Amino acid sequence: PPSGQEFSHVQVCLAPTSGGSLTSCDLAGQSNPSLLQFGPDQFRHANELATDNLTVQLKAEWALGDHLLKFGASSQTQEIVNIFIPTQDGIYYFDSIADFAAGRANRLGYTDAIGGRTVSDAAAALTYRLNSVFFQDTLDITPDVTVSAGLRYDWYTNDDPPPLNTNFLARNGFSNQQTYDGMSVLMPRFSVDWRASDRLNVRIGGGLFSGGVPDVLASNPYGGGAGFLTSGVVFERNADGTFRETTGTPGFTQAIGASALNVALNNARSFYDIPADVVAFQGGASASPTTEVAAFAPGLQFPSEWKLFLNAQYELWDGWNLGLDVVGTQVRDGLYIRDTRAAPLVVNGVTQFTPDGRIRYDGIGGSAAQRAAAGITSQNLGSARDLVTYNTDKGQGLVAAVSLQKTFDFGLDVVGSYTYQNIDDFASSLRFSSTQSSSYSAPAGLDPNEPAYGTSYEEIEHSFKFQASYAQSFLWDLETRATLFAEKRSGRTTTFVMSDATGGRSPVFGVNRGSAHLLYVPDMSGNGGASGLDYGLVRFADASTRDNFIKAVQQFGLPQDQIVPKGFYQNDDIHIVDLQLSQELPSYFAGHKFRVVLDMQNVLNMLNDEWGIVEEYTDVNSLVRVNCANAAGAAVASGDPSCARYRYSSFSADGLRENIDNNGKSLWAIQVGLRYEF
Repeated sequence: PPSGQEFSHVQVCLAPTSGGSLTSCDLAGQSNPSLLQFGPDQFRHANELATDNLTVQLKAEWALGDHLLKFGASSQTQEIVNIFIPTQDGIYYFDSIADFAAGRANRLGYTDAIGGRTVSDAAAALTYRLNSVFFQDTLDITPDVTVSAGLRYDWYTNDDPPPLNTNFLARNGFSNQQTYDGMSVLMPRFSVDWRASDRLNVRIGGGLFSGGVPDVLASNPYGGGAGFLTSGVVFERNADGTFRETTGTPGFTQAIGASALNVALNNARSFYDIPADVVAFQGGASASPTTEVAAFAPGLQFPSEWKLFLNAQYELWDGWNLGLDVVGTQVRDGLYIRDTRAAPLVVNGVTQFTPDGRIRYDGIGGSAAQRAAAGITSQNLGSARDLVTYNTDKGQGLVAAVSLQKTFDFGLDVVGSYTYQNIDDFASSLRFSSTQSSSYSAPAGLDPNEPAYGTSYEEIEHSFKFQASYAQSFLWDLETRATLFAEKRSGRTTTFVMSDATGGRSPVFGVNRGSAHLLYVPDMSGNGGASGLDYGLVRFADASTRDNFIKAVQQFGLPQDQIVPKGFYQNDDIHIVDLQLSQELPSYFAGHKFRVVLDMQNVLNMLNDEWGIVEEYTDVNSLVRVNCANAAGAAVASGDPSCARYRYSSFSADGLRENIDNNGKSLWAIQVGLRYEF
């Protein structure tokens, strides 16, 4: 931003005056107002990544009779310094326009290094090395059949473990110092090339493959992930004008609270600098023994998957070439994250389950006396988590493609293809995650402490593509080319969930994972009983929630009397046409040319604003808020572990609206470029 990165994240509720909760943008009895936000968002405050990579490779080939032997070794050293401390510049909340005008903040969250440390002291700093050796033998069995087989062995070393967190060790029985060190993968592979005829070539192969894991996975257990190098403080304003600090950090005074939340807007350094006494208060804190920790499970294996492929090329007639590709994948060692502080809920010696059969973890509040009276013998360890990476063998995929291509003598090339995908995965969240916490926040499956398994967010079930390119030299040897690209593809999938947001460990499912659990849909064919709100295992809080829920079930064709699978709904098909025109121009130097290129993207939308539109529901849509209810449908009280039925409330209308893709894919664009080729 223009002000630079050293600036707070500021939130202003666009209500004229404060009302409802002082720390959330709401007004009692009215539609909630909008929230204005400015300044770098909290995840960009202390966010810096530097990597140095040194790779050394040795390869050799040895022809020995009918054998061609290939062997070699490599060593890749990766040095990483990853600084990531969200809210290190503070995140302020003002409950109204009047509060902002008066410099009266209602909440400040601030996280930084502690105990006299600097930001760099809390960085994830590590060096690991990937070592590899390989051997391959290629043999011509016959003039038309060639077989290759080989082995690749990878092993990792890491001499810089994270600092030991003794509290984590005591809770889990293993340390947080597990790294890539000692991990290894032996990967056998083979291929067979068969020249069946002058027209047909076939190649099959397979083996075990590994790699491609982002370095952020290696750095997560370091820095803030160790659980005691940083700490956060949160200041809030009370209704009577006094202040409180919600984390329980010792040494808080009303003067510190006033310094944190009374912002002098006429001060040029406001929002650039956290007040000195607030910095001193936070810096003098000691990390809580319950602070969240990121770690690897003992015996964790580096990710790998089995792959089997088939490729065939066949010349049909007169230069028409038919291609077939099939790739099958099965995960051997995938990754997912569990919270090891989530304990199954046990009441009177019996493990508890949700109304639709999911295991419940202990998120039950209430006093010790209330919990004892209810017969709860398990332990609620609070909202903090230990997020540990484990292996899974869940995950598989099948991708098949067929293509037809022809090059004509008069300058025309045409290619058409069809691709089919069927991909199931267990942890889609690992795609875009930068922390252990964001990886864990993926929608939960039948086990609330594990991600949902099912159709991948990235699956495009059917894709048809066509490309035609025509080139001629109308003037001297300067090429004129026109290329048309067209695609029709299936929309990506959408997952429907229900939210149990409580700001911590949920009393419904007992986990703290971002409030997303696969949606349960009851049988909606009845009339709701005497209340009109009762449908099997669900009691709706009000008629509006019920009616909107029924509308969503009908709109998306959701299956009833069951948990809706991950990726159940497929978005509408997408149609895209692009056109490129290019013209070579002469240059003074022989062999040098200029090329003018005109790209027209999404031509359909340029011709008609109703065409070429990319509208998709987001990957995950939360429809309702879920709470536990008793058999009569009434919400249960704090400390009560019963959950005979679900209670649905707070229907989210956002789940019923398509979101036009915000990356510009629904727009047409024209781009002109000039290239110099030599």
